Amino acid sequence: MYLLGIDIGTSSIKVAVVDVHAQKSVATAQYPAEETEIKAIHPGWAEQSPMDWWHNAQQAILKVNALHLFESKENQSHRYRLPDAWFGCG
Repeated sequence: MYLLGIDIGTSSIKVAVVDVHAQKSVATAQYPAEETEIKAIHPGWAEQSPMDWWHNAQQAILKVNALHLFESKENQSHRYRLPDAWFGCG
């Protein structure tokens, strides 16, 4: 079984696919490559758009989904794809 972890940070979104049985990460991705803009309308304020977070999360998921070939414990190739429709990406 595989799990998808999502880290929503201020600079970017990071995602990882983890093999539960092996207890290790099998694929990771980050989006965007450059730091996300932080708006400072007033001194001491910092804002980001939740729509940007959602867009960046979708892109990171699509990126990790492109790395869809994971090896099983028996060293046989299996393809696992995250359904794009679950995330509104497709």
